[in-house]
Amino acid sequence: MYTKLVSSALFLSLSLIFTQQVYALHKKLKPEKCPSVSSIQSVGVNSAEGSGGMWDAFQKKANYDTTDEWSFFIGVFSASDADDALNQARNSLTTLTFTDGPHQLPVPGGWICMYQDNATHLAVAGTPPMSVNAVKHALRLPS
Repeated sequence: MYTKLVSSALFLSLSLIFTQQVYALHKKLKPEKCPSVSSIQSVGVNSAEGSGGMWDAFQKKANYDTTDEWSFFIGVFSASDADDALNQARNSLTTLTFTDGPHQLPVPGGWICMYQDNATHLAVAGTPPMSVNAVKHALRLPS
């Protein structure tokens, strides 16, 4: 009986310690700030993915003006090819504004910041760096 009681107490203590460490780690992973619009504009976008004439433009990895690594995505653009999509995205960055964030994603350690341009294209910075499809899945957008 005594052994069961000690085992149960030890299990509960270890569970509490583990839970507190996970909580502390989770809190530690939250970015201090979102990338500034000016730093996103400075880095720009260098890739595009699309099909059926609908394209997303992105920068796979950059720190911008933060201590974290981010991916940045903007879209969706109706474009004839990747170059057309990149040109449209680069033009849209000139009217980019920050909307809010950072917001935690439903994946461990995933965070996003939201932006928008004057044409209401959705733009997202995500950390850790992630794919376009991962961001769309997390936001429940069609891929």
